[in-house]
Amino acid sequence: MSLPFTDLNHVLTTTRSVRLRLDYDRPVPIGLIGECLQLAVQAPAGGGAEDWRWLVVGDPTLKAELATLYHAAYQEYVHQPLHSAAGADSDLVRGLGTVITTLHLHHAASVAALLGIPDDAVQITMLPVAYTVGTDFKVAARRPVDAVSYLDRWGTPSPYRDKPVDRLTGEDHG
Repeated sequence: MSLPFTDLNHVLTTTRSVRLRLDYDRPVPIGLIGECLQLAVQAPAGGGAEDWRWLVVGDPTLKAELATLYHAAYQEYVHQPLHSAAGADSDLVRGLGTVITTLHLHHAASVAALLGIPDDAVQITMLPVAYTVGTDFKVAARRPVDAVSYLDRWGTPSPYRDKPVDRLTGEDHG
């Protein structure tokens, strides 16, 4: 018997933010990005607003300028704090990977100017998309659901107990 959510569960439980495994030398066709966006706009929208907008950047020069802004924010807000004396000293279905990032928002005005984003548009995130290098994604070690969720009130323990990932079928909730 085939379990109903197996493929989706595999993607959801094994796909991490793959910023270190993106193949930036292999262009992603705009048609494939369009398919992903077509699926994305099917997501629930609060109040049926559907007021999202997507700005796809394919121009290599713009990408390089965005990378410069992102790298500057990374250096200031991630690298330097982690490597300071006070910080720690620690050095899919379509084959695409991404990671939600907001570091570019430290330079939101520059990004808006670069991409022609109007003043009344709110930048929320940047999603760099590329094909992944390798497909050997594995389930990550995460805290159990009952350690990160509550029922009805903050602090009231959740009765849910994690199951092995291969038993997440959407069934047997009696």
